[in-house]
Amino acid sequence: MGAASTRRCGGSDPLYQFGTRWCIGRSRSYLTLLTPPPLSRPLKVSRLGVSTAKTLRLARVGLERLGVNMARYGERNYEVTQNIGAALAFLGLDGLIAPSARWPCDNLMIYQSNHMLTDRLEVIDDERVDWGAWARANGLLPT
Repeated sequence: MGAASTRRCGGSDPLYQFGTRWCIGRSRSYLTLLTPPPLSRPLKVSRLGVSTAKTLRLARVGLERLGVNMARYGERNYEVTQNIGAALAFLGLDGLIAPSARWPCDNLMIYQSNHMLTDRLEVIDDERVDWGAWARANGLLPT
């Protein structure tokens, strides 16, 4: 399964894609900021079919060389990473694969302004997931 969300990125609008566990984990990183965290919340998780033509893969060492402080990478300070994304979009890349800041996986960011109409970007299917049940089953909330 995969999911997508968008967030403004230095003048471009990237589309993020990642696996179900990571998507729900991304939601978790926001839901747990609430006091108290919600015990139940329905989430829609969509599986996407995607193709890209000019995508760069950056490992943690590559991000570090571009000025990302990896010791603080999990914090919500997006200025440096958004500048990297804006530069890549400006250079005409249609995607970036980079490590997730909060989960042991990679994220694919698609720069929609550079994504060709002939490239694939479609919802294949979706499912409803109860955040609370998923979080309890994965040890993120007490049972």
